[in-house]
Order: sequence, then C-alpha cells, then structure tokens
Amino acid sequence: MQANPSITMNDASKPVVYSMLAFVGIGVLLMLTSLLSLMIFSAEANEIESFEDGTFSPEIDNEGYRIYSTAESCEDVTLSITTNPPQKFYAGYDTEFYSGCEKFLRGLFWDSGNHVFIGEISGTHDDCEGMCELKSSIIINASAEVSIVSREPIESAKDNLTLGFIFSMIGAGIFIYSLINQRERVVLNPNLGFSLDEQMKSHNLTDGLRCLFKLEAYMKSNNLSVEKIFSDFDLNDDGNIDKEEFKLGLKEIGIEDLSQNEIDEVMSFLDTDNNGTVDLEEFKFYFAK
Repeated sequence: MQANPSITMNDASKPVVYSMLAFVGIGVLLMLTSLLSLMIFSAEANEIESFEDGTFSPEIDNEGYRIYSTAESCEDVTLSITTNPPQKFYAGYDTEFYSGCEKFLRGLFWDSGNHVFIGEISGTHDDCEGMCELKSSIIINASAEVSIVSREPIESAKDNLTLGFIFSMIGAGIFIYSLINQRERVVLNPNLGFSLDEQMKSHNLTDGLRCLFKLEAYMKSNNLSVEKIFSDFDLNDDGNIDKEEFKLGLKEIGIEDLSQNEIDEVMSFLDTDNNGTVDLEEFKFYFAK
C-alpha cells in the first residue's frame, strides 16, 4: 500500500492564502509609511529658496517645483510668474502654474506646518506627460514670502501610496477569488471533493460525473477504502490504472452500464498530470475522506 499523498485540498489553497497575505501586507505597509511621510513632511526643511520678489534658477533635470507660503491661507497670496528667457525658447517647452488652492484633501497632502501650499510650477511639452522639466529661470512677484520646494519627497510618498493601494486591491482580489473558488468546490458534491472549475476544464462532462457518483456510492455502501479500490483496479500491480483496467474494475464491482465516453471522461478528470494513467495520489485527491 502506498503512503498517503502529501497534497490535500487545504494544502493546495495555502499558496493562495500566502499570496493574499503578502500582497495585502506589502500594500498596507506602503500606505502607512507613505501617509507618515506626508504627515511629517516639512516644507521648511526641504526649502530650496524663499523670497517675496526675486528670480529662481531651476536645477538641471528637475520635475518642477512646489510653492509654499507663510501666509494664513492659499487665497491670500497672489503670484506673478514670468520666465527668463521664455520657456518657449527651449524647443516647444512652455511654463505652467497649477494652483493648489482647490486641491482635494489639501490639509493632509499639501500643507506643512505654518506653510500653506500655493501651487506647482513646471514645464510642459507634447512629448512629456504630467510635470515636465522647468528649463527657464522664473521671476516671482508675490504678496507674501514664498518658498520654492522640490516636488520629490511628496511625489515619492504619493506614488508609494498609490502602489500600496494597488497591492492591497490585488490581495483583496485574490481573497475574493479564493472565496468563490471554495464555494464552487462544494456546489457539486461536498463529499466527493470535486470542484466546479475542474468540471469546466473538462467541458462540463456530465457522463463522467455520473460514473464517479456510482463508484463513490459503491465505496460507501461496501465500506471500502480508496486504497482497496485502487488495488483491485490496478490489475498488473504497476501502481497505475489505465482506461482498460478502470473499465474492467468497474465491471467487476457491477458497474457495467457505462459507455466508453464515460470511461474517457472519468480518466480525464482523474488524470491530473495527463500521462494517460491514474496513480494512487491522483485517485485519492478526489476520493479520500
């Protein structure tokens, strides 16, 4: 008699559970660290330059800048921004100022201590999506002191927040799939251990299912173990059952009203490695209690 198989229905579901936990765990960790980074962000600590009226020269390969102010509110600050030389001087680039006064959840994502977020300034170009490099120096005339701050710290935190959300959604999707799959496993016959997805894989072959039900009923009524049935069907004792042995074995126990199509369908169900025969582990995968 061969040893019990190491793979069970519960064991088979473990990778799904581990994958779900991994995705959700990574997602939650990314979101928590991102939110923490956003909440402790300091515009003053990341300040590049501050003034009311002056000229700011951008760094090479920048992705635009954030503008903050110590004014009481975003609406209290008026800005006049010009470029020198004009941004259009640089092969189709232009300059764009994006007001931050209407930003959603601005209190959490934009303001910093006693600095309020005024907006963002960057270059624009047809070949560049989103915020492009600011190539021109900018001349700013403001009604209050403003601070020029790099976009990188907050943008990096926002990107990680989005990535964390995506990871969490993937984990939730895996969880939902596992629930649906588990429900499908008990729709057909809870005792047989036959899943609906395996039926579908075999094109919902109902003739073969009827044969399996008859075999299971015979095993129950005669109190026969899976190993005993397998041993009786394995006529040449090679540890495998082929189609002919399966047909003869069924005939021996009185299940004779089966077509060749039913035999073929049963073998397609049980032969999970598609080698043309069924071994004990494949047999027990569906019938062991």
